[in-house]
Amino acid sequence: MTNNNSNAGMIPDEHRLPIRVVVAKRKFGHTSQQQDNERAEQAYYKVLKVVKQLLHVDEPIVFEKAYTQDNSQNAYSIHAFISNSFYLYLECDHCYIYQVEYAFHNCEHDQTIRGLLNNAELPGRLKEVTLIPGFTSFYHELLGEPIQYVHKLTR
Repeated sequence: MTNNNSNAGMIPDEHRLPIRVVVAKRKFGHTSQQQDNERAEQAYYKVLKVVKQLLHVDEPIVFEKAYTQDNSQNAYSIHAFISNSFYLYLECDHCYIYQVEYAFHNCEHDQTIRGLLNNAELPGRLKEVTLIPGFTSFYHELLGEPIQYVHKLTR
């Protein structure tokens, strides 16, 4: 997601790739790769749940979107979450392996979240990234997305 530009708009239907996560589940069924992907996805959502609990008091507004039914912008995305201090993103890469990206920006829970990520079942699937054009710009750009993806965290 770090390379996407939401200003680029929607991809025309005839040029869209199939949603990678859907293809991965069909292609790999009950193989060890799919089981590893499922564990990675479960770990991602487990970390996300705790992150939301940590951030709900301090974070004003967040962007959160599940992409599993929408490939209008990117066929690789599974889920994205960004607050004004933390970014977490799950994707299905070219080889149908789930990957997790994250970034921090003056996050008071940085060490706690790093501990969660490092203890999650995400070996070899976890990457700290630098958001382009910068964390704050990236965050504010996503706040311009449709209102159903932008909300205040609650318990």
